[in-house]
Amino acid sequence: MAVDFVDKVAGLQERLYNSETQTKEWSAEDYKGVLEIMSTKDAPKMILVRCMDMAAKYGKHFPDLVQEGFERLLSFADSGEATLKTQALKHLDTFLKPSEGASAAPVISKHAPELLQKKFEALDNETPASKFAAELLAKMTVADPKTVAVACSAALQAETATNEAWRDFVLKHLTSEVLTKQKAQLAASKDAELTVKDEINKLLHVACKKEFDALFSALTGLKIASDKEAFGLQGCVDVLSSLIDTNAEVDLGTEWQVERTLSIIQNTVPLLGKNKHSEDKVFTQYLINKWVSPTNVFSKASDAHRMQILQCLCDVSPHCTEAVAKECLPPMYELLCRYLPEKPKEGDAPPADLNFTVVECLLYSLYALGKKAPDSFAEVTGIKAKLTLDEAKKAAATVVKTKEDIDREKPFKDRLSSAHDATAKMQVQLASAKAKLAADKSGSAEIKARLETITKALNNLQNVVALASAVKGAHPHFPDVHLPWQPRAGQKRKADAGESAPKRQKTESSGKPSGKGAGKGGKKGGKGGKRGGGRWH
Repeated sequence: MAVDFVDKVAGLQERLYNSETQTKEWSAEDYKGVLEIMSTKDAPKMILVRCMDMAAKYGKHFPDLVQEGFERLLSFADSGEATLKTQALKHLDTFLKPSEGASAAPVISKHAPELLQKKFEALDNETPASKFAAELLAKMTVADPKTVAVACSAALQAETATNEAWRDFVLKHLTSEVLTKQKAQLAASKDAELTVKDEINKLLHVACKKEFDALFSALTGLKIASDKEAFGLQGCVDVLSSLIDTNAEVDLGTEWQVERTLSIIQNTVPLLGKNKHSEDKVFTQYLINKWVSPTNVFSKASDAHRMQILQCLCDVSPHCTEAVAKECLPPMYELLCRYLPEKPKEGDAPPADLNFTVVECLLYSLYALGKKAPDSFAEVTGIKAKLTLDEAKKAAATVVKTKEDIDREKPFKDRLSSAHDATAKMQVQLASAKAKLAADKSGSAEIKARLETITKALNNLQNVVALASAVKGAHPHFPDVHLPWQPRAGQKRKADAGESAPKRQKTESSGKPSGKGAGKGGKKGGKGGKRGGGRWH
């Protein structure tokens, strides 16, 4: 019997050798013969070793049989006798390297998920099998990071992927082992990075908060994120914009969806600030139309969420397109007028107390839109403001206002004057209170806290005064104002107070962060407990 194997293997080896060195004509039947012997149970060990050598050496010439050859070697590497296992492991790498049209992607795509599962199941109890799985997975990741990234993405998108530990494990492999360690290899292929970008985009729609942060960081770390021709920062902004259903009404009852929406917008801001080519085409209009203008949303939101909404509006509005600014100026002005009372006539009751924080943010956002579309700002408010004080002085020296101009700008200037006067009055009161507290030499924590609060309030009031004065004065212009949460040059954005996301509800969003509809969360969970339905927590 052994002699038969020897003769058969010798014949196959001779024909394959001649094909390589002489005829260059390959017969799939010869290669199939090698694989057939490898699957024969009673084949001698040395015969199997020779067949493994041939399978690895000549496999590149038979792309249609690569997967079958890999499967044969894998069966020995996973559970074979020691010598055969060593030989199989030695040759598996060959099948992971594409050559002469023979892609390793089908092999990796099929086996990467099961190798991930084996490695995960043995995290706390490593076995020879799990060690082999980990080694092979590492080889696959190096050989074809794009295909492994797709496999990881599919694992995270599966309906049964509800186990938190499993998701953390797969996400870590994707972001650390694939996207970080194989970054250079991915960057060498624009097609590979675009594929990875598409997979990250899919995952961002179903990610929980910690997953979102890791994936978003991976997205902006791709080489194509800095190549505006291929994708660029604007591409990253567009990906984030696609995560929000701008037509859906806001549902404040689903708190984790509110947090998700605001967090998405806050993640967009640094991208907009990095590059003059990056513009906001969605968020400014969405915030005004769906979050701030509707009284049933803004007035009913919690104090923390109202502040987040206003901060998001202030942060993104300077980066909107001119077209968006033109469309948003009318509703933005109307909204501001709700919070800026008209100047009381003689004998009228004094206006209600101003909400200085809201006025500060809305004025800042209105002026940001005005900078993008000065003519539209003048049409809406009646005031022809310039981008800088110098421009305003030059205009005042050359242009004489008509009575019609003065009448048109008077309503808004009166509102600004009223806000300015109320703010100045409050400044005096707070300054007096601060002086009294400062005189207290006890150094108690309560006194320090009150002083800090008053100082912040005075800074807020100073901004309102600056914003009102610049546009209502003799030389209307858009002032440069620094808002307290915004970073100065060289600093990072300060974390907003009370911004930690709440635990998500036991419902799962379809991926859109602000609609009322919600689908059912998956119920299956692997080892380590079940994952809640809603993915934002």
